[in-house]
Amino acid sequence: MASIGWFPRAKFGPGTTVLFEKPTISAWSIREKQSQHNYQREDWDLDPGPSTAEATFHVQQDYGPLAYMRVYMQVPDPSTEFEPREVRRRQAALCPHREVDALKCFHQKHFTMTPALLGIKEELQGDDDVVPGGFIVYMVFQHVPGIRLADDQGAPVRGCSIHTFFREFDREERDKVRDEFDKNYPRLAELDLTLYSIWADHLVWDPVSSKLYVPSMLIQSCSLTT
Repeated sequence: MASIGWFPRAKFGPGTTVLFEKPTISAWSIREKQSQHNYQREDWDLDPGPSTAEATFHVQQDYGPLAYMRVYMQVPDPSTEFEPREVRRRQAALCPHREVDALKCFHQKHFTMTPALLGIKEELQGDDDVVPGGFIVYMVFQHVPGIRLADDQGAPVRGCSIHTFFREFDREERDKVRDEFDKNYPRLAELDLTLYSIWADHLVWDPVSSKLYVPSMLIQSCSLTT
């Protein structure tokens, strides 16, 4: 049910402060919600994972630079949204989200091609929440500078600055992008990481620092320390 708003303004509205204890103690104020996506599992879905809603917010820390906060929350399966809490409680699950594991892993491994992880909080929902005992995860990560790249066939991504670098960058700049990618990508094998869905429009190039970022990278496997 894409029309359901699982992130009420009372808890996620502008001006709300979210506290974190990891990786360091910090407080982030919500400025606005950028996007929300709902993934409610149907009986015919091949993915056995729980129903999830994700929202991305612009956040700021005491007049500092903007960052992103992404919240992953378990939500009820379709047609059970208004069932008694005990029915919804039986759906409670641990967070299986690969992007959560990815950013935690990159932080632990000190991988610099991805945005820095600035805050993470993993909790269980309370009795009055949508899935009592279900997961809710908050992550704050760096807003990286630069231009989102796309090849000549790349479809525009709403809200992103798309740059067809094969046409617009000169040869020297294109070679810098390729060199930076070639330098960093082999490190993934060293870190026991496997990635998928790497396209040009997933890359952000900062021409000032000549640094390449992957702002949204999905992980297939990783050895996390505890």
